[in-house]
Amino acid sequence: LKELQLAQNNLTGMLPNSMGQLTALVTLDLHGNNISGPLPTFIGHFTTLRTLDLYGNQLDGVITEEHFNSAKSLQFIDMSYNSLNIKISAEWKPPFRLSTGIFAHCQIGPLFPSWLQWQVDIVYLDISSTGIADTLPQWFSNTFSNLEELDVSNNQLSGSLPRNMDIMSSLYFLDLSSNRLTGQIPPLPKNLTYLNISVNSFSGHLPTKLPNLNVFSLFSNRITGRIPRCICEWEELQVIDMANNLFEGEFPECFGNRESLIAMNLHNNRFSGNFP
Repeated sequence: LKELQLAQNNLTGMLPNSMGQLTALVTLDLHGNNISGPLPTFIGHFTTLRTLDLYGNQLDGVITEEHFNSAKSLQFIDMSYNSLNIKISAEWKPPFRLSTGIFAHCQIGPLFPSWLQWQVDIVYLDISSTGIADTLPQWFSNTFSNLEELDVSNNQLSGSLPRNMDIMSSLYFLDLSSNRLTGQIPPLPKNLTYLNISVNSFSGHLPTKLPNLNVFSLFSNRITGRIPRCICEWEELQVIDMANNLFEGEFPECFGNRESLIAMNLHNNRFSGNFP
């Protein structure tokens, strides 16, 4: 048996130990059930396993290196929306290289997971709502240079963003909302189409070189200054939320003829002059 898909079948109870004999598994998909209890360590014996999907169950307990020590083929893992506590040593080097890692609403923190620094091939990473109360590591931008989608929202990240984030040239979706990030916004990847940095403490001026944005949310920060005229060149912009900042001055005239714009939130700022 190479593929076991029992998704959305209302399965209940714990995973049976007999599953440990399925050592040739390539895909194990159990998402959307009511499976409870801890995740058995026999998962780590599946050397050919590429896909592990456990999303939306009632799993609990602790995940350690033992669960993955032999999982050298693993490329896709989704443990999100379980009550799992991922406790992995900072010195551990995984035997696998993920393309997708989804851990939303698991417990990973308080430190930023060091084992992710080896995931240089990852393109989709979701570690939102995982209890991380740390700064972004120095290796962040270089390791994740191939990322396309990144969600680190609803944590307690502090400090400033890395100054070289613009090297993450493949990134088009970035959600850093609801953290404690501070400082000025550095140059960001130009291919971003979705950027959410709302509910932080960013200061300084609005970033200017983001021509491909569709959605830009930066409400509840401390961003100052005027809206730069370069925003007129953001032809794909559909949604912009600047509320609860310290913007001032007039709007660029181009705001009056932006047919692509469908939602704009500007309350609680210091704008003045005529509305275009």
